[in-house]
Amino acid sequence: MANKNFISVEGHDLQARLDAAQTQARTASRYWAAYKFPVRPNVSVDAVSMNSVGINAELGRIISGNVGKHETRSLGVFLLYRERELLRVEIYNLERDRNYEGWPVYWLGEVESSESLTLLSSLMRFVKNETMGAKLVDAIALHESPQVEGLLSELTRSSPLVAVRAGAVFCLGRFGENLALVEEVAGDGREHMHVRQQAIMAIGKSRSPGALDALRRLAGVVAEHSLREAIINAVGKSRHPDAKELLKTFAERSDDARLSRRAEQQLLKASGEKSRMKGARRKAYSQRHCG
Repeated sequence: MANKNFISVEGHDLQARLDAAQTQARTASRYWAAYKFPVRPNVSVDAVSMNSVGINAELGRIISGNVGKHETRSLGVFLLYRERELLRVEIYNLERDRNYEGWPVYWLGEVESSESLTLLSSLMRFVKNETMGAKLVDAIALHESPQVEGLLSELTRSSPLVAVRAGAVFCLGRFGENLALVEEVAGDGREHMHVRQQAIMAIGKSRSPGALDALRRLAGVVAEHSLREAIINAVGKSRHPDAKELLKTFAERSDDARLSRRAEQQLLKASGEKSRMKGARRKAYSQRHCG
């Protein structure tokens, strides 16, 4: 819902309302144009949680999966302008209180996913700033719409911005969409290393049935040490029932001692042994110094 201090803007569609806001705001040095869109389920965005002593703690920008009571259902795209120049893109939880840095907010209302995605895609075509491009990717990915997978896939394949390709491929993997493309990017030696790392991390976070098999295949074709380590880390994060067995294979058969040790560490962590060892050390320390 709109904040009572927002300035409502009329118009027959989103682009018309945005044009009207830019006309109305001509005397403002900077201003926000904002609207609400349908958000995909099982995500938490821009949320806070109160800890045991009553202090609010930031949960993080975007969390996906089993987010429980922190699921965000009221989310807005906020576009910061100077005259008609786009300066920033933010995705804000509309249920949180904020002053929007003291700049006026022109409220464009609640829009359908298709209309919002058309606007965001058009903005993406003109963006040259990596940070702004990455924010636009997040905004696109958070929509509840069958269009999202195709848009993210196209950005992964063709965007000239590294941050956009990295963000798009990560969102595809994290939300279990177009796993074949994510695997292809991870194994593409011509792609930027950061983009490939994000693809591998995304496969590790994916709940797609074929995610572990994709990591197994990548381990057989990826040569770069940092990416092979990323594959091991991704397997360690996987909840697939065969993940421990694959880590064991890496630990026992890798011809790289550092990778073997990394696989052993992930195996300990996955089995819970690492946590038990830490608990035992804390208990021993407590007995020595407090007993």
